[in-house]
Amino acid sequence: RALRIREKQKKYRREYSVDLLALDAQSHSRIVLCWPWLLASLLSLGGVLFLLWWLPHYLPGHADGYLLLTLVLGSMLISGQLYLFWKYSSRKRYFVSRHAKIPLLELQMNQPSSNEFGQFVKHLEQRIARLDEHFELSTQQQLSGELRMLRRLVKSKVLKQEEYKRAKAKLFGRFDGADSSQTV
Repeated sequence: RALRIREKQKKYRREYSVDLLALDAQSHSRIVLCWPWLLASLLSLGGVLFLLWWLPHYLPGHADGYLLLTLVLGSMLISGQLYLFWKYSSRKRYFVSRHAKIPLLELQMNQPSSNEFGQFVKHLEQRIARLDEHFELSTQQQLSGELRMLRRLVKSKVLKQEEYKRAKAKLFGRFDGADSSQTV
C-alpha cells in the first residue's frame, strides 16, 4: 500500500514512504527547462552579433581575422551553452495527492530507460487504481488519511511547511463540503 522512496542527491539522502491511496491514479508530465544556460547562450549570441557589427567599424580594413576568430569562438561558446541547456533540462512525470493536489512523487522521464520507465509508471497507476477499488473508503477517511500522510512528510522534511498549510486548507475545505453533503 505504500511506496518507499529513496532520494540521493549531492548534499543529502532521505527515505520516506507515500501511501498509494493518497495519490491520484493519473500521473502528470512537465518539462523543466534550465533557464540560466538558455539565457547565457542568448547573451553570448548578442555579444557575438555586437562584435561582428562593431569590429569592422573599429578596425576598418584589418577586421577580417578578428571577425573569423569572433565567429569561431562565439559559435563554440554558444554551442557549449546550448548543450548544457539541453543536458540540464528534463522531462518529468509526477504524481499528486488525491485531494490537495500537492506533488508528492516526481520521476525523471526515461530513467533508467524509456521502456522500464513506461512500465513502472503504468504499473504504479494501475496499482493505485486497484487499491482505490479494493479499499472502499469514504471521502472523509481519504481526506484524514491524506492529512496524516502530509503531516508525516512535513516532519520528515519532504514537504515545506507552506505547502502543508495550503494543502491543509484545501483538505479542510473538502471536509466541510463532505460534512454538508452527508447531512442533506
